[in-house]
Amino acid sequence: MDAAARPDWLKVTCRSVPTQIEGTSPDGEHVYFRYRWGHATLDVDDVQIWCESYGHDLSGDMDPDLAIALITAQLAARAAHRAARAALPVGDVPPLAPEEQALMDRWTATVPPTQD
Repeated sequence: MDAAARPDWLKVTCRSVPTQIEGTSPDGEHVYFRYRWGHATLDVDDVQIWCESYGHDLSGDMDPDLAIALITAQLAARAAHRAARAALPVGDVPPLAPEEQALMDRWTATVPPTQD
């Protein structure tokens, strides 16, 4: 990763076993990345938002540039998801059209009851 593209608010706190990177985002959220036992995790404000396996079960050393690229990609995806959710209409769900409701009624009549 180009040093100019690296966010200045992310700091490598441990280079290997486990690789750890943390910082406070421009939005004020605490971000913590850890790679250990072959699993990369990303926590935001102490809530895990992402986890994925890389390498074998004893892996704990990840190139910091790769880790930062993973962090920034996950945070960008999270921001895009938040923006998309914010654009969704909020409020009561409009009723179905009569023909759609009739189709739904026929379908639900064919679904067997759940077995507990």
